[in-house]
Formats: sequence, structure tokens, C-alpha cells
Amino acid sequence: MKYTSIILILVLPVALIAQQEESVPMKLDYNKGYAQGQEEGSRVSQGGWIAGGLAGGFLGGCIGGGIVWLIASGDTPPYIPEGPGEYERGYIDGYKQSTKSKKQQNALIGGLIGTAAAVTIVLLATSGE
Repeated sequence: MKYTSIILILVLPVALIAQQEESVPMKLDYNKGYAQGQEEGSRVSQGGWIAGGLAGGFLGGCIGGGIVWLIASGDTPPYIPEGPGEYERGYIDGYKQSTKSKKQQNALIGGLIGTAAAVTIVLLATSGE
């Protein structure tokens, strides 16, 4: 009986705290949706934009790579988790911003590589004269 009382005294507060934490509902607002949308959007592959930037940079130099960077836009998420309207708007905005940022980053990298390759080819072609 003595040990049972000690165990109850030690375990009961922990059980009450755990129950209280479970009963607190998570508020789904714009910021939580935005953060989740950004997280999901960052997982989407945008490797094709490196190739686009590479082609733009190779064919048009910095201007060609810049054009590819400018046309990069955010994707609409294929799935929108259910929640209040402001949460859903935040999720969509976060997803679009994340995919746009990733596309622009890849286009910029490809554009710089393409421009460097074009300049190298021109320099090598003209240095033999």
C-alpha cells in the first residue's frame, strides 16, 4: 500500500500534464499554413530549371539567364490540407513562394554556368589567332 501511494503521487501529476497538453487544440492560422506550405514546397524537385538557366545563359549570356530567372513562378500545391480559410491561404502562399524561390535559385545557377561556358568557348576560340 505504501508503494502504491508513492507511485500514484509521482505518476498522477505527469498523467495530468500529458492529458492537459493533448487537450490544447492547435490553432491553424495563416502563419502555420505558410510555414507548412514552405516546408512542403521545398521538397519539390526543380532540377529542370537548372537546364533552363543553363540554356538561357549559354545562348543569351547574363540577359538570357536573367530572363529564365524572371519567368520562374511558384507552383500551385497539388494538395491543400483542410483547415480554416486563412490556414489554407497561408499554405498556398508558402508553397508558391518556396517553389518560386527554388526555381529562381536553380535558374540562376544554371544561367551562371551557361554564361561562363559561353564566355570560355568564345575566349578559347579567339585566343588561337
